[in-house]
Amino acid sequence: MCFSSRIPDDAALFSAYSVLRHQAFIVTVLGADETRYAETEAAAAVLGVQSMNLGFSEANPDWDKVGYRMEHLDGTRMDVDLVFAPLEEEGGHSQHNEVGLLAREIFGDRCRFYATYKRGHSRTRTDNEVIPEADWYAIKFAAMSCYVSQINHPQMRPWFNDWDREWVA
Repeated sequence: MCFSSRIPDDAALFSAYSVLRHQAFIVTVLGADETRYAETEAAAAVLGVQSMNLGFSEANPDWDKVGYRMEHLDGTRMDVDLVFAPLEEEGGHSQHNEVGLLAREIFGDRCRFYATYKRGHSRTRTDNEVIPEADWYAIKFAAMSCYVSQINHPQMRPWFNDWDREWVA
């Protein structure tokens, strides 16, 4: 299972190679916008996996309820043996950090972390770059292309320019 956070495109932007390697089920924790969820479903189909949206709004989420829903994915709806969540980091996006913290608390040793970004900086890089198989570049690019609403958004567009490398912690 792969947890995407805050915005529905995080799985395609920051952890597509891990999703492909592990055939992960994508769970979007925050992002109740119907357009972007439809884009996520299309991207998941390109990646060859299933997805679901927990449906929590990005605006002022109730973190206790978010944690409850994440926790109840474990052992009830699906068997969770490995979880990918956003890396918590000083200066990182607060919602990424919160989802990463909740995932660490709920899933413990089953949790791995993918790097996203720090505010005002480019993508975070770690010592563990995920090396994709040869055809994964094209698959990731096709998955990212599903997010037309984000590609056309001036603040989001730059994230779609630095797309080909990924890191885990």
